[in-house]
Amino acid sequence: MSDRDAILSPRARAGLAIFLSGLPDMLVARLAHAIECDRAAGGTGLPHGEILDVLRPRLRRLYESRQRERNILQQILETLLREVRNALPINAMGRVGAHDAPLDLSTVQDEKKFRRAVGFAQILSSLGGPAARFGMEDRLLEAKEEVASSVGALARGLVREIRAARRGDFAESYRRSALALCSHVMNHGELEELRRARPVI
Repeated sequence: MSDRDAILSPRARAGLAIFLSGLPDMLVARLAHAIECDRAAGGTGLPHGEILDVLRPRLRRLYESRQRERNILQQILETLLREVRNALPINAMGRVGAHDAPLDLSTVQDEKKFRRAVGFAQILSSLGGPAARFGMEDRLLEAKEEVASSVGALARGLVREIRAARRGDFAESYRRSALALCSHVMNHGELEELRRARPVI
C-alpha cells in the first residue's frame, strides 16, 4: 500500500471486498487498469492497494481462463484448416500450404470477431467431418472471448483456393460450404459473385 492511499477501516475494507467480488468479469480488468493509472498519476482519494489486493486473484483467474480459451480455439482452427487442406486435390493443397500462417490469438478480444471465428470453425468442421469428431461443440462453448485477428483473411484465402480448385461434384459441395462460410466474412457483392459461380468441368 502506498503512503498516498486512503486508509480504510476494517468494516469499510470488508464492504469494499464484497462489492468488488460482485463485479462482472468484463469490468475487473478495466477497473484494475484505471486504479493503477490513478495511483501512478499521484491520486490520493482512493485505497489503491486495497482495491488491487481484492482484484488481483480474479485477474489471475481471468488471465488463466482466457489463455485456455485461446489455446482451445487455436487448436480447433488449426486442426480444421489441416483437415480442409487434406481434403483438397493435390494441386490445390500446395497453394493452401504455401499461404498458411500460424494463428495469433494473443492480442484480440473482440466478441464480434469471435462469433465470426466460431461460424468459420463450424463451417470447416462440416468439410472435414462431423463436429463430434473433434469435440467441437463443447470446446467452442468454452471459448467465449478470444479470437484470431486473422480469421477473416484465412477464410477469404480458403475461398480463393476453393474457387481455383472447382471440379465437378467436389466443386459443388465446396461451393455450398463456401457460401455458408462467406456469409460471415464477405460483403454482399463478393457473396453474390460466389453464389453465381459454377464448377468448371
